[in-house]
Amino acid sequence: MQDESTVTGNYETIGRFIYAFHRHANPDQLRLLPGTTWLAPELSARGAALAQRFDAVLAGSVVQPDQAVLDAILADLQALVQDSGWTHAAT
Repeated sequence: MQDESTVTGNYETIGRFIYAFHRHANPDQLRLLPGTTWLAPELSARGAALAQRFDAVLAGSVVQPDQAVLDAILADLQALVQDSGWTHAAT
């Protein structure tokens, strides 16, 4: 069993991850990308996959988040934004 300070730290880590993710893109909008015509299919698939990775983190990592995984997801999201010209208003 984890002590209270560890659990609090884990929630703070996840909170920062959620905030950082949402600064770049809304996961709900990313889930809707497959099938859109305004974005290349491979970029749409990358966006949807990032939303799935985001969901997986929220579903299982609050107990003990892996900072390297969180950082990798955010780096991939930043690359998608750069490659696609994604904005929150894109859809």
